[in-house]
Formats: sequence, structure tokens, C-alpha cells
Amino acid sequence: YIDMHDSHGTDVPKWANGLLVRQLIKNCVESKRETVLTDSPFLRSIVKHPPVQFLQKIHLLDSVSAVSEQVRDELYAFNSNLSMVQVIPHGNRYVELNGVKDKLFYKRRVLEKLLFLADKSDMDWNRFSESLSVSDLVLSIHISRPELCKRLERDLQVWHYLKEELKFQKRKIIHLFIIPRNQGYSRRYLNDLRECISEINKESNHFYCMLIEDAQWPCYRDVKGEIYLSRDDLYRAVDLNWGLSSYDSYGLSPLESLSCGALSIISAVSGSSSHIRKIKNSAKNTVVIDYYSNFCREYVPLRKESQKKYGAFMDKVNRTAASQIAERFPDNEDEQDELIKNGKYLSREISWENIVRKYFYQDGQPWHKKYLMILNK
Repeated sequence: YIDMHDSHGTDVPKWANGLLVRQLIKNCVESKRETVLTDSPFLRSIVKHPPVQFLQKIHLLDSVSAVSEQVRDELYAFNSNLSMVQVIPHGNRYVELNGVKDKLFYKRRVLEKLLFLADKSDMDWNRFSESLSVSDLVLSIHISRPELCKRLERDLQVWHYLKEELKFQKRKIIHLFIIPRNQGYSRRYLNDLRECISEINKESNHFYCMLIEDAQWPCYRDVKGEIYLSRDDLYRAVDLNWGLSSYDSYGLSPLESLSCGALSIISAVSGSSSHIRKIKNSAKNTVVIDYYSNFCREYVPLRKESQKKYGAFMDKVNRTAASQIAERFPDNEDEQDELIKNGKYLSREISWENIVRKYFYQDGQPWHKKYLMILNK
């Protein structure tokens, strides 16, 4: 995560790291310059890292592939001797769902677990959970490591506007942050996130955010000891799945619930965004939010005084994103069923089976044999 390297002592404000590095890499690739690493003290410090030193030698390999176009550009920026990098996207795992009634069944199961996990002494939860039912529940999730580059707080910034959209005003909304437990991540960032959660929970009676420190979402056992809730069951229940990183080589998690009719809310800088947008009808089930391109075009080179402009720009993007999500969100069972059908199509298009068939088998032969034949010629 080169853009989140500590910028202490340089002229780069931390809030702008991701934007700046992405723009420098873009400039490097477009101008075919030999290196981008000497442009600032911030970037010069990166070259000392062993992984980056390794990247500067990868032109010696027989072939190099990247998981996304964004990563490919980074490799070109770090190694001007690379002649070709093949983009091979990450495969997606298909999760089966039988229809709208099935979705309601799993949503009821997830709600049972959340009622079990909830802090009964939390006044905000007690106020929110009054007259809580599955029929009018919107279930939203973000599964991620709690790192600064993952920008978990962006979900809440969009929800600030989204929960006031007409489609959501009369519905109960639960947003889940599901993160690893005790993995040595920044406690300061986690504390800041908890403060954001506490503030937004006080704003409304129909929105509640929960932080669950257990990324595996383990099977939950009922009183009889029967396992009946898994990660796939969670995917079957959700309506919205988020991933608004400031940097992500691919960003698979928000796409894993596509086959279950969930809307995937992803950042334009994630590698998956360029892949999914090439597929027919992908816009029905995905919302791609671009925090990067317009801002860089208007405000680069970035300066510390640009932070006020950045805040105003972010509000504008979040408001637009909320409108796009509300527009795609299903109003009835027929629209929900259509999302499930299209989501299944998208999930199969980006499945591991399709990835292997497309990128590793050509003319009926495994890709590496084809490559050797080309070398021999």
C-alpha cells in the first residue's frame, strides 16, 4: 500500500497521500518517464523497501501479470524496463440463492444473530430496535481490515445522505463493519471510526451501525448446537456491500454477494472497478464512486490549504453517490428478483472458471504452453 506510507516530515498532507501517488504514477505512465520515485521525499523513502527493490528487478522474469490495470500501471512506474504486463483479474466465488423468499429467510437469521450480539445497554440500539422487522430491514455490510487506505468512514459519509433518500426514510437500516479481531491495526483509526459510528447512531431512529470484530463471521450455533449461519448466509441476506478504499489492488469482498442480488458499492481506484465495468449490464448491480479523477484534475498539485476544497468536493461526490444508490435500490420483489438474476450473470462472468478459461487456456491449450510455442517461434 504505497500511498499510505507515513508522510511525516514531508510536504504531503496525509489525507492526500492516495490522491497524490496515484496522480504521479498516472503522469509517469502517460509521459513514459523512467522513474517517478525521485519526485518527492515521500516517494524517495519508498524505494528503500525490499518489496519495491524486488519490483525493480521483475523485468528479468519470463512473464509478469497484474491483478488489475491499476497495479499494471504501478509496475510500469516502478520498473521502466518492463515490456509487457498481462492483466489477469481476481476470480469471484459464486454464492447460490434461490430467490427473494430465500433472501428474506437468511435476513431473518442474520437479524437473530445481531439481536444476540447487540449491546442491550446501548440506548441508541434500544431506540432503533423498537418495532424492528425483517420486511422493512435494509442490511448493509463492509468486510475489511481496519486500515486507513480502506476508508471505512466513507460508508457513513455516503449514508449521511442516503438514509434521507425517499426509498430509505421509512425503512430500518443496519450497517455492519466486520473487521479482524486484535490484528495490531491502528487503535487510533479504530477509535476515530467508533466515534463516527457513535455520532451517526445518534442522528436517526431508522439507521444503526455496528462494529463486529470478527472478520470470519463464524458459524453461529443455536441452543441445540446446530450450525446455521455462515459467511455465505450473510451474503445471501445483504442488500448493500461496500468497499470505498483510497487504494485497493483489486477489492474482491464487495463483489462476493453479487449473485445474491446485493448492490456492490466500490471505489473507482479499486482494481475490480475497471474489470466489472467492462461487463454488460454491470451498472444495474454496481455503483462505482470516483473520489479521485475530478479532484486531481481540479486541484493537483495538492497543497495543505486544498483540504477545505477537498471536503466540499467529497460532500458533492457522496451526495451524488447516494442518489445513484437510491436509484438502483429495488422498490419491490420484482425489482429485487431482477437484481438477483443479473447479479448471478455478473458473478458467473467474473468467476474463477471464466478467468482460467479466458486467461490460461487459448485455442484449447494451457496458456503457458502457448507462451512457450511463441518463444520457440
